[in-house]
Amino acid sequence: MPEEIILGIDSGTSSCKVSAFTLSGEVVAEASAEHPISYPKPGWAEQDPEWWWEAASLCLRSLMERMKGYKVVGVGVDSQREAVVPLKDGRRVSPSLIWLDQR
Repeated sequence: MPEEIILGIDSGTSSCKVSAFTLSGEVVAEASAEHPISYPKPGWAEQDPEWWWEAASLCLRSLMERMKGYKVVGVGVDSQREAVVPLKDGRRVSPSLIWLDQR
């Protein structure tokens, strides 16, 4: 029977980090991928939500390649604070204003 693990996904300001834990809390594997911050004008700080998705996907693919024989039984997700993604009809209409933005 495969060992059960829980994945923790932390999408932060400058990178995404994914960790796999046993049910007793032991870290089995980790992966991380950076994503940029755009500063289009003084005081502005933005990110394209696709950058978050790409970084998380890269981490998960890397981790799962190394985690064959394990069974994922739970996932926890955490992200940077106060990031806003404007949507229209389910699609992003502008970059996300992140917590560093001073507008």
